[in-house]
Amino acid sequence: MRFRPRLSAVLMVVNIAVIALPLGSIFFFRIYENQLIQETERELISQAAVIGAAYQATFRYVSAGGNADEESGARITASAGKDGDDNLWSPVTPQLDLARVDTLPARPDGLPPAQLSSALAVGAGRALTPVLQRAQRTTLAGARVLDNMGTVVGGTSEIGLSFAHVDEVATALTGVYASALRFRELENAPTQVRTVSTISRGTRVRVFVAFPVVDRGRVLGVIYLSRTPKSVLRHLYEEQDKVILTILTVLVLSFSLAMLTSRTISRPVAQLLRRTGRVARGETAAMVPLERPGTREMAELSDGITRMATALNDRAAYIRTLANHVSHEFKTPLASIQGSAELLSDHQDTMTAAERQHFLDGITQGGDRLKALLDRLLELARAENAERTDDVVELAPILRQATRRLPHGVTAEIAVPEGLTGVISTEALEIVLENLFDNAARHGAKTVHVTSTVEGDRVVLDVADDGHGVSVANRDKIFEHFFTTRRETGGTGLGLGIIHALLNAHGGDITLLDKTPGATFRVRLQA
Repeated sequence: MRFRPRLSAVLMVVNIAVIALPLGSIFFFRIYENQLIQETERELISQAAVIGAAYQATFRYVSAGGNADEESGARITASAGKDGDDNLWSPVTPQLDLARVDTLPARPDGLPPAQLSSALAVGAGRALTPVLQRAQRTTLAGARVLDNMGTVVGGTSEIGLSFAHVDEVATALTGVYASALRFRELENAPTQVRTVSTISRGTRVRVFVAFPVVDRGRVLGVIYLSRTPKSVLRHLYEEQDKVILTILTVLVLSFSLAMLTSRTISRPVAQLLRRTGRVARGETAAMVPLERPGTREMAELSDGITRMATALNDRAAYIRTLANHVSHEFKTPLASIQGSAELLSDHQDTMTAAERQHFLDGITQGGDRLKALLDRLLELARAENAERTDDVVELAPILRQATRRLPHGVTAEIAVPEGLTGVISTEALEIVLENLFDNAARHGAKTVHVTSTVEGDRVVLDVADDGHGVSVANRDKIFEHFFTTRRETGGTGLGLGIIHALLNAHGGDITLLDKTPGATFRVRLQA
């Protein structure tokens, strides 16, 4: 069987996709924003490394031109804890990750220092200040050079204030690189910072980098940089080609989902509606399953509607045929009754008693014929509308009971073992056997043989008689309603139709075997 997804699976996929698209966009922006923040930190690390190297070189240069006390004092106040081997490679990687790092409050303001900076640090910071101020016009990063006590000795702003109380600076003063992501409050920043044309005015956070400058195991100072990361929207504008490609991809995916829904749900439903309309107008050619139902449920629905339409059409055809047969069967006795009644009405005064009796007998026979037809039609209607039961009956006792009602001169031989059962109601089986026995007797049978076999999940009863049998020409007609070869003797042609309807209602069937002499009917029941 060709694989077809279930309708529920298609709807689930569509719903998940609809939910996933916006969630995926949010996740994408979150990842993208994280990448921009790490890119900003990486750039600040690179700048800080260069500024730190310049500060270290400037510090040594100023120290070489100063006095021994100042240099000694710088050494004493410098913190230990590093190897100080300048030949070791020590790369610094970004530490900020939105998934692991909390965004801290805005950076605290600088405080007055508890101790004045050394002349060496002040000189080195003063030498770098013009360079940092000019570089800020390009890098857009706030740069501050702090001495080994956390006081600003050079940079773009806040010179002379201490930031030793700021977490990332305090960590860097121990010789360990530190960074922080803080909320951005431009209204509290100095005027010169607010006027700087940063890359993104819409970004609410700012990246802070505290890069320690270590020389021979001593912390000479800290390069404290900060910058607002690029705005996601601004960066997307700069990468508009990729964004357009992404939008087109989303549109194609959405269109594909719409086509999937249309192909698997909407289109088959519309086709089914059109076909049911054609079937309602009597177009039998429309009673075929859909070629492309899309989903398993739609295929099952299409097959079900086709079967239902076919069954209704067959039923309608059956009713039309039955109605034609009934009207034909009723015409003869009705015509006989009507003709006899008219003759009696017109000529009863001139008729002899024998003639009047002849016409009265014709009316009586016509009435009997109509009554027999009506009785048989009622039996046929009850048989065709019989409700299937799951009754399991023992066959031998019912067969023996049916043989007691055989017509005079007809005997039965029953070869059915005790305990053999079949699925059928007792009443239905009695009607089946009585009609078969009566049919055999009316066709000249003197003996009826009933044998049984078991074929898988079926019980088979063969009812054979030694009567006149069925001619080859009539074998294909005997189960048709109103077909009879003894109409003159009162046959209605409905007995085998009643048997067939009862057996069919209980999951069984009946066939005529090609055996001679006589006739042999095979009845199959569910075991």
